[in-house]
Amino acid sequence: MAKRRGENIHDKFFRETFSDPTLMTEFLRHYLPPEFAEVLDWQRLEISKDRFVDEELSEHFSDLLCKVGVKGGSSVFVYILIEHKSSPAPWVALQLLRYMLKIWAQFPLRRNTKLPVIFPLVFYHGKQRWNVARHFNALFDEQVLGRVRELVPDFQYFLCDLSAHSKTTIEGGDSLQAALKTLRGVFDDVTVEWLARLAELLVEDKTRWQQLMATIRYLAQTGKVEENDMQQALKEARVSKRKATEFKRTFLDDWFDQGQRQALLEVATEQLKHRFGALSATWQNRLKRLTLPQLKQLTVASLDFTSTGDLSAWMKEHAN
Repeated sequence: MAKRRGENIHDKFFRETFSDPTLMTEFLRHYLPPEFAEVLDWQRLEISKDRFVDEELSEHFSDLLCKVGVKGGSSVFVYILIEHKSSPAPWVALQLLRYMLKIWAQFPLRRNTKLPVIFPLVFYHGKQRWNVARHFNALFDEQVLGRVRELVPDFQYFLCDLSAHSKTTIEGGDSLQAALKTLRGVFDDVTVEWLARLAELLVEDKTRWQQLMATIRYLAQTGKVEENDMQQALKEARVSKRKATEFKRTFLDDWFDQGQRQALLEVATEQLKHRFGALSATWQNRLKRLTLPQLKQLTVASLDFTSTGDLSAWMKEHAN
């Protein structure tokens, strides 16, 4: 399946999991500052489908925007920027400001109106320690800033750090704990025992079973688990034979098709690079949109290509 704008394997798992209003509500209630969380009306939480991360950064970042009511009638936005890099980005405060401006730009500027409050939250689950200052004005030269500080905009973002070095305690119900433990552990080696513990949290009902499938798909796509690991984990978690069979039928076959497709994409790309040199971003994106059968055809057809014109003609005939 070709990646869409702003979608990578981390992004897909986070959005698929936390786009559930119930799970998002539980996450925010546990991890926002208590003095802020206590004034929010959780019955009025809405999750936006809008995305604000720049396309060129979507490989390493994803985002979610929530609108939450405030007790008394008004509402605020919680903007979550999720960093999927193994180390923190030093310019994350500047990126946050850009995306917050995009959100505010959606509101008409009228007399006697106010901009909505946006609570900026960075969600980090990388391997390295978070060592980036959280104040926006930390990005400026302090020697100059000290003379004009009152004229320079500033804000501080809230950090939810689930990295390997974080002391953050994972809280919440089974579904939330499973999701956060998955994100915290995705950059480490995954053991069958760890998978089994996740499965034990998520096999009780249909909703959790779907989350388990999304979780193992995510770990599989990151190269952390193999088929035998998954099946052994389900066995140790005492998943019923019916559920295990359903899992294999609905997920494993699809996973192996995706794995084969990714392997063929790499082969086709290398073949074309060997013949024509480095491929442009446009060509790479067109190749990523090819289906598994199309990639099989291309790996054979490309052996006879003598120019990029042959590739263009093939794409026009088989992929448009």
